[in-house]
Amino acid sequence: MIIEKEILDAQRLNIAMKAARAAGQLIASFTADCEVKFKGSRDVVTAADLASQDLIVQMIRDVFPDDEIVAEEGLLQVPQSGYWVVDPLDGTVNFSRGLPLYGVSIAYVDAEGQLRAGAIYLPVFDELYSASLGRGAFLNGQGISVSGTDKMEHALVNISDFNTGPEHQREDYNDLKMQAIQQVHACCMRTKNLSSAAVELAWVAEGRLDAYLMVFCHFWDAAAGTLLIREAGGRVSDLTGEPLGADSTLVLTSNHALHEPLREVFGSLSKKCT
Repeated sequence: MIIEKEILDAQRLNIAMKAARAAGQLIASFTADCEVKFKGSRDVVTAADLASQDLIVQMIRDVFPDDEIVAEEGLLQVPQSGYWVVDPLDGTVNFSRGLPLYGVSIAYVDAEGQLRAGAIYLPVFDELYSASLGRGAFLNGQGISVSGTDKMEHALVNISDFNTGPEHQREDYNDLKMQAIQQVHACCMRTKNLSSAAVELAWVAEGRLDAYLMVFCHFWDAAAGTLLIREAGGRVSDLTGEPLGADSTLVLTSNHALHEPLREVFGSLSKKCT
Protein backbone atom coordinates (compact mmCIF):
# COMPACT_ATOMS: atom_id res chain seq x y z
CA MET A 1 0.00 0.00 0.00
CA ILE A 2 2.85 2.40 0.87
CA ILE A 3 4.63 1.60 -2.39
CA GLU A 4 1.40 2.10 -4.34
CA LYS A 5 0.91 5.53 -2.72
CA GLU A 6 4.46 6.54 -3.58
CA ILE A 7 3.95 5.50 -7.20
CA LEU A 8 0.70 7.49 -7.38
CA ASP A 9 2.39 10.47 -5.73
CA ALA A 10 5.11 10.38 -8.38
CA GLN A 11 2.56 10.10 -11.18
CA ARG A 12 0.45 12.94 -9.81
CA LEU A 13 3.48 15.13 -9.24
CA ASN A 14 4.54 14.52 -12.84
CA ILE A 15 1.10 15.59 -14.10
CA ALA A 16 1.02 18.61 -11.77
CA MET A 17 4.41 19.77 -13.06
CA LYS A 18 3.57 19.19 -16.72
CA ALA A 19 0.15 20.83 -16.41
CA ALA A 20 1.50 23.84 -14.48
CA ARG A 21 4.20 24.48 -17.05
CA ALA A 22 1.88 23.97 -20.03
CA ALA A 23 -0.77 26.26 -18.49
CA GLY A 24 1.84 28.89 -17.66
CA GLN A 25 3.13 28.86 -21.21
CA LEU A 26 -0.44 29.17 -22.48
CA ILE A 27 -1.06 32.15 -20.20
CA ALA A 28 2.14 33.80 -21.42
CA SER A 29 0.89 33.51 -25.00
CA PHE A 30 -2.03 35.84 -24.24
CA THR A 31 -1.49 39.51 -24.84
CA ALA A 32 -1.77 41.95 -21.97
CA ASP A 33 -5.03 43.28 -23.42
CA CYS A 34 -6.81 39.88 -23.43
CA GLU A 35 -10.46 39.93 -22.40
CA VAL A 36 -10.99 40.95 -18.77
CA LYS A 37 -14.30 40.60 -16.93
CA PHE A 38 -15.29 41.54 -13.39
CA LYS A 39 -16.58 38.60 -11.32
CA GLY A 40 -17.10 40.89 -8.33
CA SER A 41 -16.80 44.59 -7.59
CA ARG A 42 -12.99 44.34 -7.38
CA ASP A 43 -12.21 40.84 -8.69
CA VAL A 44 -11.37 40.08 -12.29
CA VAL A 45 -11.14 37.01 -14.47
CA THR A 46 -9.47 36.91 -17.88
CA ALA A 47 -9.64 34.69 -20.92
CA ALA A 48 -6.23 33.39 -19.82
CA ASP A 49 -7.65 32.14 -16.47
CA LEU A 50 -10.34 30.16 -18.23
CA ALA A 51 -8.07 28.74 -20.93
CA SER A 52 -5.51 27.74 -18.31
CA GLN A 53 -8.11 25.96 -16.20
CA ASP A 54 -9.54 24.09 -19.18
CA LEU A 55 -6.06 22.88 -20.13
CA ILE A 56 -5.16 21.77 -16.59
CA VAL A 57 -8.45 19.94 -16.06
CA GLN A 58 -8.08 18.14 -19.39
CA MET A 59 -4.48 17.11 -18.67
CA ILE A 60 -5.45 15.70 -15.27
CA ARG A 61 -8.47 13.85 -16.62
CA ASP A 62 -6.45 12.36 -19.48
CA VAL A 63 -4.41 10.45 -16.89
CA PHE A 64 -6.69 10.29 -13.85
CA PRO A 65 -10.24 10.36 -15.28
CA ASP A 66 -11.91 9.49 -11.98
CA ASP A 67 -10.12 12.08 -9.82
CA GLU A 68 -12.18 14.96 -8.46
CA ILE A 69 -10.99 18.50 -9.18
CA VAL A 70 -11.59 21.69 -7.17
CA ALA A 71 -10.67 24.77 -9.20
CA GLU A 72 -11.06 28.52 -8.74
CA GLU A 73 -13.11 29.27 -11.82
CA GLY A 74 -16.30 27.38 -11.14
CA LEU A 75 -15.52 23.88 -9.79
CA LEU A 76 -15.60 24.66 -6.09
CA GLN A 77 -17.28 21.85 -4.13
CA VAL A 78 -14.77 20.02 -1.93
CA PRO A 79 -15.24 16.24 -2.27
CA GLN A 80 -15.03 13.69 0.53
CA SER A 81 -12.45 11.61 -1.34
CA GLY A 82 -9.02 12.65 -2.64
CA TYR A 83 -9.02 15.56 -5.05
CA TRP A 84 -6.95 18.06 -7.03
CA VAL A 85 -6.80 21.75 -6.08
CA VAL A 86 -6.20 24.12 -9.00
CA ASP A 87 -5.57 27.84 -9.21
CA PRO A 88 -5.18 28.33 -12.97
CA LEU A 89 -3.86 31.89 -12.73
CA ASP A 90 -2.97 33.29 -9.34
CA GLY A 91 -2.32 37.01 -9.52
CA THR A 92 -4.88 37.77 -12.20
CA VAL A 93 -4.93 41.50 -11.41
CA ASN A 94 -1.15 41.62 -11.80
CA PHE A 95 -1.36 39.71 -15.08
CA SER A 96 -4.15 41.93 -16.41
CA ARG A 97 -1.99 45.03 -15.81
CA GLY A 98 1.21 43.60 -17.26
CA LEU A 99 2.86 43.04 -13.89
CA PRO A 100 5.08 39.92 -13.98
CA LEU A 101 4.11 38.47 -10.58
CA TYR A 102 1.62 35.67 -11.26
CA GLY A 103 1.62 31.91 -11.53
CA VAL A 104 -0.16 28.58 -11.79
CA SER A 105 -0.75 26.43 -8.69
CA ILE A 106 -1.78 22.74 -8.66
CA ALA A 107 -1.90 20.28 -5.75
CA TYR A 108 -3.32 16.86 -4.91
CA VAL A 109 -4.95 16.13 -1.52
CA ASP A 110 -5.69 12.56 -0.42
CA ALA A 111 -8.83 11.26 1.28
CA GLU A 112 -7.28 11.91 4.72
CA GLY A 113 -6.69 15.56 3.84
CA GLN A 114 -2.93 15.20 3.38
CA LEU A 115 -1.24 17.20 0.67
CA ARG A 116 0.59 14.60 -1.43
CA ALA A 117 1.94 16.46 -4.48
CA GLY A 118 2.09 20.03 -5.72
CA ALA A 119 3.60 22.34 -8.29
CA ILE A 120 3.77 26.08 -8.88
CA TYR A 121 4.96 27.58 -12.14
CA LEU A 122 5.92 31.24 -12.56
CA PRO A 123 5.90 31.80 -16.33
CA VAL A 124 7.76 35.10 -16.54
CA PHE A 125 10.72 33.67 -14.60
CA ASP A 126 10.44 30.13 -16.01
CA GLU A 127 10.49 28.84 -12.43
CA LEU A 128 8.85 25.45 -11.81
CA TYR A 129 8.54 24.60 -8.12
CA SER A 130 7.58 21.06 -7.13
CA ALA A 131 7.14 18.92 -4.02
CA SER A 132 5.72 15.59 -2.94
CA LEU A 133 5.10 14.38 0.59
CA GLY A 134 8.34 13.33 2.27
CA ARG A 135 10.44 13.89 -0.87
CA GLY A 136 11.61 17.49 -0.49
CA ALA A 137 10.99 20.66 -2.49
CA PHE A 138 12.60 21.66 -5.77
CA LEU A 139 13.01 24.56 -8.18
CA ASN A 140 13.66 23.46 -11.76
CA GLY A 141 14.88 20.14 -10.39
CA GLN A 142 17.28 21.56 -7.79
CA GLY A 143 16.56 21.17 -4.08
CA ILE A 144 15.47 24.27 -2.18
CA SER A 145 15.03 25.24 1.45
CA VAL A 146 13.49 28.06 3.42
CA SER A 147 15.67 30.89 4.66
CA GLY A 148 17.97 30.65 7.64
CA THR A 149 16.89 34.03 9.02
CA ASP A 150 16.48 33.70 12.79
CA LYS A 151 16.15 37.31 13.91
CA MET A 152 12.95 39.27 13.49
CA GLU A 153 14.85 42.48 12.71
CA HIS A 154 16.38 40.75 9.67
CA ALA A 155 13.11 39.32 8.35
CA LEU A 156 11.27 40.09 5.12
CA VAL A 157 7.60 39.56 5.97
CA ASN A 158 4.95 39.55 3.27
CA ILE A 159 1.35 40.55 4.07
CA SER A 160 -1.42 39.56 1.69
CA ASP A 161 -3.21 41.95 -0.62
CA PHE A 162 -6.04 44.32 0.30
CA ASN A 163 -9.60 44.17 -1.09
CA THR A 164 -9.78 40.37 -1.24
CA GLY A 165 -12.24 37.96 0.33
CA PRO A 166 -16.05 37.98 0.49
CA GLU A 167 -17.43 41.42 -0.25
CA HIS A 168 -19.49 41.56 2.95
CA GLN A 169 -16.32 40.96 5.03
CA ARG A 170 -13.84 42.82 2.86
CA GLU A 171 -13.40 45.86 5.07
CA ASP A 172 -13.02 43.65 8.14
CA TYR A 173 -10.18 41.78 6.43
CA ASN A 174 -8.67 45.06 5.25
CA ASP A 175 -8.62 46.23 8.86
CA LEU A 176 -6.90 43.00 9.92
CA LYS A 177 -4.25 43.45 7.23
CA MET A 178 -3.58 47.01 8.33
CA GLN A 179 -3.27 45.82 11.92
CA ALA A 180 -0.90 43.06 10.83
CA ILE A 181 1.36 45.57 9.11
CA GLN A 182 1.28 47.84 12.14
CA GLN A 183 2.10 44.96 14.48
CA VAL A 184 5.03 43.55 12.50
CA HIS A 185 6.71 46.54 10.84
CA ALA A 186 8.39 47.73 14.01
CA CYS A 187 10.14 44.41 14.61
CA CYS A 188 11.00 43.16 11.09
CA MET A 189 13.37 44.51 8.42
CA ARG A 190 10.76 45.06 5.68
CA THR A 191 7.14 44.26 4.89
CA LYS A 192 6.17 43.29 1.34
CA ASN A 193 3.01 42.76 -0.72
CA LEU A 194 3.44 41.02 -4.07
CA SER A 195 -0.28 40.34 -4.76
CA SER A 196 0.11 36.70 -5.82
CA ALA A 197 -0.01 33.84 -3.35
CA ALA A 198 1.65 31.51 -5.85
CA VAL A 199 4.68 33.81 -6.04
CA GLU A 200 4.75 34.61 -2.34
CA LEU A 201 4.46 31.00 -1.16
CA ALA A 202 7.03 29.74 -3.67
CA TRP A 203 9.46 32.43 -2.60
CA VAL A 204 9.02 31.60 1.10
CA ALA A 205 9.84 27.98 0.19
CA GLU A 206 12.95 29.12 -1.66
CA GLY A 207 14.03 31.55 1.07
CA ARG A 208 13.64 34.80 -0.87
CA LEU A 209 10.96 35.79 1.65
CA ASP A 210 11.13 34.77 5.31
CA ALA A 211 7.40 34.74 6.00
CA TYR A 212 4.01 35.37 4.45
CA LEU A 213 0.79 36.08 6.34
CA MET A 214 -2.36 35.33 4.35
CA VAL A 215 -5.22 37.37 5.79
CA PHE A 216 -8.07 35.55 4.07
CA CYS A 217 -7.25 32.84 1.60
CA HIS A 218 -8.94 30.16 -0.41
CA PHE A 219 -7.58 26.63 -0.18
CA TRP A 220 -6.61 26.69 -3.86
CA ASP A 221 -4.44 29.74 -3.12
CA ALA A 222 -2.43 27.95 -0.45
CA ALA A 223 -2.42 24.18 -1.10
CA ALA A 224 0.57 23.69 -3.41
CA GLY A 225 2.60 26.40 -1.67
CA THR A 226 1.92 24.85 1.73
CA LEU A 227 3.41 21.53 0.63
CA LEU A 228 6.38 23.31 -0.93
CA ILE A 229 7.14 25.22 2.28
CA ARG A 230 6.77 22.17 4.52
CA GLU A 231 9.01 20.08 2.28
CA ALA A 232 11.53 22.95 2.17
CA GLY A 233 11.79 22.87 5.97
CA GLY A 234 9.31 25.63 6.83
CA ARG A 235 6.04 25.77 8.69
CA VAL A 236 2.44 26.55 7.77
CA SER A 237 -0.38 26.99 10.28
CA ASP A 238 -3.28 29.19 11.17
CA LEU A 239 -2.64 31.77 13.87
CA THR A 240 -3.76 29.38 16.61
CA GLY A 241 -1.10 26.90 15.50
CA GLU A 242 -3.48 24.48 13.79
CA PRO A 243 -2.47 23.01 10.40
CA LEU A 244 -3.84 24.50 7.19
CA GLY A 245 -7.37 23.27 6.46
CA ALA A 246 -9.80 23.74 3.60
CA ASP A 247 -11.60 26.42 5.66
CA SER A 248 -8.54 28.25 7.07
CA THR A 249 -8.63 32.03 6.56
CA LEU A 250 -5.67 33.40 8.55
CA VAL A 251 -2.58 31.44 7.49
CA LEU A 252 1.03 32.04 8.52
CA THR A 253 3.85 30.56 6.45
CA SER A 254 7.49 31.00 7.41
CA ASN A 255 10.83 29.40 8.00
CA HIS A 256 11.06 27.30 11.13
CA ALA A 257 12.90 29.77 13.35
CA LEU A 258 10.49 32.69 12.89
CA HIS A 259 7.17 30.87 13.02
CA GLU A 260 6.45 31.03 16.75
CA PRO A 261 7.75 34.61 17.19
CA LEU A 262 5.53 35.72 14.31
CA ARG A 263 2.54 33.82 15.64
CA GLU A 264 3.01 35.73 18.88
CA VAL A 265 3.20 39.06 17.01
CA PHE A 266 0.06 38.29 15.01
CA GLY A 267 -1.79 36.32 17.67
CA SER A 268 -4.38 38.95 18.49
CA LEU A 269 -5.67 38.96 14.90
CA SER A 270 -7.19 35.49 15.22
CA LYS A 271 -9.39 36.68 18.07
CA LYS A 272 -10.81 39.44 15.83
CA CYS A 273 -11.52 37.27 12.79
CA THR A 274 -15.16 36.23 12.39
